[in-house]
Amino acid sequence: MRNVSYISINSTNFHNPNFTYSSWVNLSSYATEASEIISDYSGNYKGNVFDITSSGHVRIIVMSSSSASYDCIGSSIIQLNNWVYLSASYDGQKLRLYLNCNLTDSSQANFYSYSTAGSLLIGSASWCIGCSQLNFHGKIDDIRIYSCALSNSEIQALYQENGWDGVPDNNISDIVIFPNPSIDKVYINSVNPVKIQVYNLLGKLIITTDNSKFNYVELSGKGIYLFELTTSKKTIYKKIIIQ
Repeated sequence: MRNVSYISINSTNFHNPNFTYSSWVNLSSYATEASEIISDYSGNYKGNVFDITSSGHVRIIVMSSSSASYDCIGSSIIQLNNWVYLSASYDGQKLRLYLNCNLTDSSQANFYSYSTAGSLLIGSASWCIGCSQLNFHGKIDDIRIYSCALSNSEIQALYQENGWDGVPDNNISDIVIFPNPSIDKVYINSVNPVKIQVYNLLGKLIITTDNSKFNYVELSGKGIYLFELTTSKKTIYKKIIIQ
């Protein structure tokens, strides 16, 4: 049986005519109906839904009545077992979808303000809490909810936060860091000297070392860690999961 984890939030403060949702996601499998990232919908055609469809397309839906329901569905398929950055925004006239900070899709939406009676959920459907066909299958990290439609440059700034430069997973310039996720050891391979600093989720520096003697770092506690990798040319940051 699949373990289901979700977060429920009193959604009163999240009802805004304009908004931006964003999150890093790693999808392990496609849900039967949809993998809900953020759901703020209690029925009666009122609310928002940000999810990934059963066919792997990211989607944003806004609803204020049965006659005022709009959606925007991404053209790209979200690949499994890969971290990607997804964002959706609405400025009162147009819905926009971003994949790794790139604007990929948009659609017109003449929308009005709404209110819902339920809670905002992260990782499950607010109208069907815990329903397996609507649970998010995978990992969600760094959820952001804004009460405005962020610009393209602001979305890009979020994507590149902490030095992430958009290079494919596990390959950072002349550095290869693997595996991710890992059970304990994380290997850092490079022909150049690399200073390695590791921080926990509280921002506390827990390890300082380099690759002169060993090409790995061993971590004993489960969780997400931030690796700061410094060469003579630049400093790069990488999120690593220890399971």
